[in-house]
Amino acid sequence: MLWLYAIKLAGKWELRLSLDWRVDVCHWGAKQCEETGRSDVYKVVLWYLRVPIDVARRAVKRFTAKSEMDRWDEKKWTTYGKALLSSFSERLERLNGYAWPKVRGLTHYELLAVASQMQRNRNLEFGINEASDFSTLAADGILEGHIIYRKLMFLLSGKALLESEVRSVAEHNQFALSDEQLLGLLQQGVLDGHIELTNGVDWSDACEAEGLLTVWKRKMLSSMFSSSAKDRQGLIGSEESCRRCGSIGERLRVSNCERCGSERCYTCLGCLQLGRSRTCGLLIIGKRKDARLRDQVVDAAVSSHTEESHVEELLERFGLAPAQRDASQLALRYLEKHWQLGKEAKGEFLLWAVTGAGKTEMMYPLVAHALYRGGRVCIATPRRDVVLELKPRIAKAFANMRVVTLYGGSEERWDPGDVTLATTHQLMRFREAFDLVVVDELDAFPFHNNPMLERAARQACAPGGAFVYLSATPPKAMQRTVRRGRLAQAIVPVRYHREPLPVPQRLAMPAVARQIAGGRLHGQLMKVIHQSLARGAQLFIFAARIRHIEGIVRLLRAAMPEYVVEGTSAADAMRSEKVQQFRSKEIDLLVTTTILERGVTVPKSDVIILDADDKLFDESSLVQMAGRAGRSKEDPHGLVYFAAPQWTKSQRGAMVQIKRMNRLAERGGYLRTKGVPRNA
Repeated sequence: MLWLYAIKLAGKWELRLSLDWRVDVCHWGAKQCEETGRSDVYKVVLWYLRVPIDVARRAVKRFTAKSEMDRWDEKKWTTYGKALLSSFSERLERLNGYAWPKVRGLTHYELLAVASQMQRNRNLEFGINEASDFSTLAADGILEGHIIYRKLMFLLSGKALLESEVRSVAEHNQFALSDEQLLGLLQQGVLDGHIELTNGVDWSDACEAEGLLTVWKRKMLSSMFSSSAKDRQGLIGSEESCRRCGSIGERLRVSNCERCGSERCYTCLGCLQLGRSRTCGLLIIGKRKDARLRDQVVDAAVSSHTEESHVEELLERFGLAPAQRDASQLALRYLEKHWQLGKEAKGEFLLWAVTGAGKTEMMYPLVAHALYRGGRVCIATPRRDVVLELKPRIAKAFANMRVVTLYGGSEERWDPGDVTLATTHQLMRFREAFDLVVVDELDAFPFHNNPMLERAARQACAPGGAFVYLSATPPKAMQRTVRRGRLAQAIVPVRYHREPLPVPQRLAMPAVARQIAGGRLHGQLMKVIHQSLARGAQLFIFAARIRHIEGIVRLLRAAMPEYVVEGTSAADAMRSEKVQQFRSKEIDLLVTTTILERGVTVPKSDVIILDADDKLFDESSLVQMAGRAGRSKEDPHGLVYFAAPQWTKSQRGAMVQIKRMNRLAERGGYLRTKGVPRNA
């Protein structure tokens, strides 16, 4: 709930909202003293009424300054206030339990009295410069209030948090603050320009949900909003939208809210897992005040020779393979050129690296360069387990930097960091915070086909910052953007061990359901399984449907009782344990779904994709599943089979992509051995 007050500044009346009006009174008094030596040259008219944030913001928008306001008495101000908020009168009366109160005009003597009382309460000297503005805070007994204020503003910089989350930040940092004290600190931040106050769900920004998307993602809007383009057009600009995630339409739930007295208070369902973003709820946006990275580049005036030496040093430091080095060098040069231009536009670079190419290592020079420039870095990845896996590697590579991990339930989610590792959903808590945003596996769930998360990523990137997208299978729309020259890219067509990718072999056989119904697996399938086991490999056996896993496992166990066979899927509570057992070679054959198409590496493994013609297996997923084989230096030529009754476009496309990468690797001189396998 906020206060409303009118104030005449620079000869013009304004309506302002405040978390604590006393902070504003003292702030403007100090400002006037500093500028004129007097505190009686401005006037404040206060409405003794607290209103929800959405009401306060609408009132500020509707307020019209009038020259005769200087001569108004309290009765006229009351009449104007009633007219201004007439559409909310029933709601405010219901919420406050009484009729509209009178306003009060505060004289400069009363303002000084308020300031003096606050001075005594705070036991701090009331001053007029920025360093001592903390004495204007409406709070009793804050120990070293100016230090707490500075630290809180730093912690909120580049964040977009609900009021409850800001309280969590304060508690996490052991600030002993009452609710009144915290609101006073936040209001001082508003007046100093460190914070913007808005509401979680607003009426004016629905168009942002589409406007912030890149061209190659706009066509996916239908998956987020309503059923047709015509329906969406009706929503854009006229519907409520979530200020945090951009959701509109069906993703907003309307209800009768006792908290704010409204019969139509919206709650966002799109980002509900991060807390309730709603019409009457505060969204506190911390504005980043430190120097932008591009400004540092201009001010540094580094010679091109020195810059070239720095790039070379970065590439040497991390011991990259030739293909990795060339790709990182292209990305570094792109970033440097983009940052030197100093434009507000965000840069974008695609790093297309085959599965097992060592994307993490290729990130290191880019992260190091951004940090060298004084920037902040975020590495966003789809899954929590990848965040946890990356943490020790990034922390080791950048031992002198603060590396934090953000995911649901993370103990570090309120901590600032030089390098932030986050699940993509966590990006919704940031605003213009990072100079470099690395989006890992951008084609994977949940980022793929999710405009809400792309919007979050774009909002998290600072003006003039840059994105680096990492993918082994970039979306077709993005590939077209590259071909049209609208997106810079570098391709890494070979793995770190410099051997060609295993090319899938076709295995014609009946559908899995038919084999299960017949009580035996196809002879050709059993033959290739025995061949893999005979050479000491473990087997990934991918199935399109969860319901088929149990039947496949049963038939395999009956046919090969001497081997350990297990099955797992997203519905399996023991999934993590089974994956770990597979990694430690306690399981010989693991039947699974696409949940293991990424992120799991078994040194000596082969891959069989059953029902490879199923519509659930697109080209991207087939390439990713095939990429589980041949990842280790000790066994680079693993076997991959597409087992299906039909040969589909997706299977052909996956094979063409793999063969193309092998040809690029050969032409680039990246392969350790001369030439590529006969079937590549």
